[in-house]
Amino acid sequence: MTRNSLIYLVALCICATSARAEWVTVQCIFETECYEAEACDGAGLTLQLSAGDAPGEVVMRSPGETVVGQTGGSDATSLIWSAETESAAHLLSWGADGTARYSVHLLYGPETVSYLGRCETQS
Repeated sequence: MTRNSLIYLVALCICATSARAEWVTVQCIFETECYEAEACDGAGLTLQLSAGDAPGEVVMRSPGETVVGQTGGSDATSLIWSAETESAAHLLSWGADGTARYSVHLLYGPETVSYLGRCETQS
């Protein structure tokens, strides 16, 4: 596996009513940011994940960028989403209890930023 194939982030499949599953929007709010080995601090980062054009494809929108990724495991209450760009790899995991973790591994540095928060489906 090459470094460029290391990818990550989130999307959610509610139910399969046909050959393709129906997708819902997931909103994640991260209140804690941890940069490298420094002490964690407040973040206030909000991400939104929604279905992409292809099966399993999920689009993550943040205030600074839009990234298209793929889901790993997912069900009605949890999932794993991953993606890569030219300069970073992204991973988001969301548990059934709503807790979420999002990390970005940046090529330059290299450096890592991790976020702690919660995700929930949007109606």
